[in-house]
Amino acid sequence: MAALPTIDWKALESLRAYYLGMGKGARDYWTDKLLSDYDQTFAARIGWKWDYVLRFLDARATNVQDLIMQEGDQAAPPGPIVDWGCGSGVASRSLLLWAKGVNTLPVLCSDRSARARRFAVARLREAAPGVTVAERDPGALPAPGLLLLSHVITELDPGALALLMPILRRSAAVIWVEPGTYAASRALIRLREELAEDFEVLAPCHHQAPCGMLAPANERHWCHHFATPPQEAFHTPLWNEFEKRLGIDWRSIPVSFLVLKRRPSPGRPTLAADSTPATPDLVIGRARQYKAFERRLVCRETGVIEEEKRYKS
Repeated sequence: MAALPTIDWKALESLRAYYLGMGKGARDYWTDKLLSDYDQTFAARIGWKWDYVLRFLDARATNVQDLIMQEGDQAAPPGPIVDWGCGSGVASRSLLLWAKGVNTLPVLCSDRSARARRFAVARLREAAPGVTVAERDPGALPAPGLLLLSHVITELDPGALALLMPILRRSAAVIWVEPGTYAASRALIRLREELAEDFEVLAPCHHQAPCGMLAPANERHWCHHFATPPQEAFHTPLWNEFEKRLGIDWRSIPVSFLVLKRRPSPGRPTLAADSTPATPDLVIGRARQYKAFERRLVCRETGVIEEEKRYKS
């Protein structure tokens, strides 16, 4: 069994309190030690969320090239992969491990913290030595071929959001992963609606209609799913210590996410009612189990509804 690494748990607890307090602003809270400890704990758990989202895309037969190449424009060179607000770089590392064979795209690690950028670049070069990696200040970014955003939504003060929105709108594609909380989900839904005119929504939605969560009847609900930890985590002393020290059930991993691809031309597509393709149901969160039935929240193009399914006796 692997030895337990030396972790500054108090520093991680303070960092978590900052995040839970919806910390905003330009304060650079990173140190080299905190980045290393964060990368082994919170970032690893975030990586499990990214693995879930990327497997979700796999099930939709979507790969990196599908995301960034525009119809009728296959000859045009794509922009770089941009890991915006990169922290320790777990988003871009997760993506490159998933996108095997698509490692010719350069990766830019961008963060307001120069220390975080350097850490992310070093870790990414270790994980994917054949990839061109560089750091870049958030204010000096080219148009991304693929923009990665991870666990940044609670830190977006008005100034940071004003900096991010033009980058979002210039991106060919976006993968945005957040904790599966009510606040994070609702913020992603608002951005989905704001960007839907210019982007096709690839995931988690099965449709391009307005989000059914915005109906008044669904005000108490939010769009979230659950990732699962890898089996090896159950045999790693670190995670037992993580739970004991921080009081976090590391096995329960709610995640909210949004995957967008720029439309070839502006405007939401309009289909005749009799030609609209059927879309499959998407179960939100987990079904709630009762003795004789289960209740589940289901997303369809026609809206989000709560359904009851009776068990066979």
